[in-house]
Amino acid sequence: MNFNVEVRKKQLQSLDQCITSFKDKVDSILGYLGWSAKKVLENDDRTLCPINSGHTVQLESVVPHVERCRLTSQGYSLTEAFLSEPSADPKSSISLNNLEKIEALNKIRSVNPRFVADLIIFYSIRTLNLKEIISFFRYPFLKRLVL
Repeated sequence: MNFNVEVRKKQLQSLDQCITSFKDKVDSILGYLGWSAKKVLENDDRTLCPINSGHTVQLESVVPHVERCRLTSQGYSLTEAFLSEPSADPKSSISLNNLEKIEALNKIRSVNPRFVADLIIFYSIRTLNLKEIISFFRYPFLKRLVL
């Protein structure tokens, strides 16, 4: 029975030494940064994130954190580029329906025969189906590719 007590005392002593060693390392790092453990523990200007309750956030950075956290919780990457919000002023934006888009592309092609309208049409007019595009442009090579 004395043997178990001695083993436990040695384990406890080893654990105390480990804790003291880690405390010294933390104090050393905090000292290098110009901080103290007491000051860090006193500085409690943190709050819980409203999106993820596992996050604690400093009050100064709550707004940007919530924006980032909301995006990541919805599956977005922080490196994705988002489009700007649509303009509320109709005078500052141009809207074309599909027929106007096709007419504009046809006019450009009639002025510049080297204009590659077939590539642009697939990216600019996404709501038309392929047969409508072919009927407007009458490209024989497109008909061969699709039909």
